[in-house]
Amino acid sequence: METDRQPVAVQDRPAPGQGTAFFSVQLGERTWLVDLPRGQSEIGRKPDCRIHLDSAEVLPCQATLDWDGDRLLITPSRGKSRVFLNGKPLTGLASLSPGDELSIGPAVLIAGVSSAAAPPRRRALTHDLFRERVVEQLSGAARTRRPVSLAMIRCRTGGGRELIASALATFRTGDPVASFAPDEAEVLFPETPAELASVVAERAIRNSGLEGWSLGMASAPADGDDADRLIRAARCALRGAQVRGAEPLLSPEVAAIAEDPSWQAVLARLAELAQADGPMLLTGEANTGKRLLARRFHLTSRHAAGPFEALFAPGLSPEAAQTAFSDAPSSAWTRARGGILFIAGLGKLDSSGQVALRQALERGDGPQVVASSRLDLEALTRRGAFDARLLELLSPRSLRLPPLRERPADIAPLALHFASEAGAARPRLTPGALSRVRTYPWPGNLLELCNAIERAVCLAGENEIRAEHLPGEAAADEEPGRLREQVDFVERDAIARALAETNFNQTHAAKKLGLSRRALIYKMERYGLKPPPGSARRK
Repeated sequence: METDRQPVAVQDRPAPGQGTAFFSVQLGERTWLVDLPRGQSEIGRKPDCRIHLDSAEVLPCQATLDWDGDRLLITPSRGKSRVFLNGKPLTGLASLSPGDELSIGPAVLIAGVSSAAAPPRRRALTHDLFRERVVEQLSGAARTRRPVSLAMIRCRTGGGRELIASALATFRTGDPVASFAPDEAEVLFPETPAELASVVAERAIRNSGLEGWSLGMASAPADGDDADRLIRAARCALRGAQVRGAEPLLSPEVAAIAEDPSWQAVLARLAELAQADGPMLLTGEANTGKRLLARRFHLTSRHAAGPFEALFAPGLSPEAAQTAFSDAPSSAWTRARGGILFIAGLGKLDSSGQVALRQALERGDGPQVVASSRLDLEALTRRGAFDARLLELLSPRSLRLPPLRERPADIAPLALHFASEAGAARPRLTPGALSRVRTYPWPGNLLELCNAIERAVCLAGENEIRAEHLPGEAAADEEPGRLREQVDFVERDAIARALAETNFNQTHAAKKLGLSRRALIYKMERYGLKPPPGSARRK
């Protein structure tokens, strides 16, 4: 983790206030919280240290903390083992702010400071801007292989403002906070595992003094590797439903909504494929319903009485992938025998996993495999990033799922279905809202529509869902410049998605977007979308 704060010089200490201070501590497999009393506390290996770090790499007394209710100060002890504050060596007395990170040997400590004398200057983001931050963080996390966690917090009616204020005062500057609905907050924790994010989020809620709250936490890549999937997983967790990896985040009924000819053709082709065995490949943009169709295929095939085993390829290590496709008694391949083995995100399966899957398919006598990919596997194969023989085995029985914008007749029925699932007793959309859902491009497809409708239901309450409750063009009475901001947001999101789906191959991304490569490069520079090191930039 990194923040944009640096150690600051400490002036005269202010008079004692009424704030609270604590640390979330992560050492090895353990994560715990330590409250700080007024006065001095020590960090170190000594058993009587307030923050006890049981590690040979830590000095008996590593640093001294001083908390007076307004300001949290730290002074490093002299010794060979150094203390790092936000990634930089701590050389003297410094003041800690909410979210500052201390690294001491193998331990990581995150400061939580809430001062009554210093109200936060930060502002909560709009949901649209928050979602944009999620897209940015997931793009970077995919390159660095670091976790990103997202919290959804609901409090009692009327407590939303206090909840947001507490979150802004407690979390790091680099942790975006937004209002999902009047009494619901959403917080993003970059480079933070779910366990650590949970303890910090729970402490912030308790500091707010609110009662009757609930917390839903999701983490990438375990719960999803795109913004809409991560938000949906956190919403499911908020309701008490645990969703992991390849599990569907939408109800099975969604797959049956087919008033548009394009989706009717998909269901007809799926029924045809269910009449024969053989590996199958589902392709299409993110969140077009590939998991739902895999479930539907299972129920309509001759393997309906057999098991349905799901794997999330992006979350598999090379060792786990090889084991998963082996004949070992506990492997996914063995557990799914006689049924369906669904492999989500096949394009992100590493090369050794691809070979293991191909060899398993060539051995035969296994489950029927249904794989899905949002990436262009043919393009990956041409670049040598995907096993050519594996693609040959999957291609004869492939099915492309259209994005939501290509099935316009289904959008309104889907919106009403999602509104009903979100708790609307009598789902109603005004003519303006219906026009909005039909004309908005829905780059996040089904999950973005589901998330947007659930939020709209929360905003509308007992009333009809109106256009201003939904993403899209700004309302006419908004201040000048807001429309441009919304248009930029949609454009930037579409470009980010196209780049991610083509592994930052600018030529392929430009073709996908209907732009020239030069225009794409200009827009990438404008929106700060930098390609990762070593990516395909010119092909």
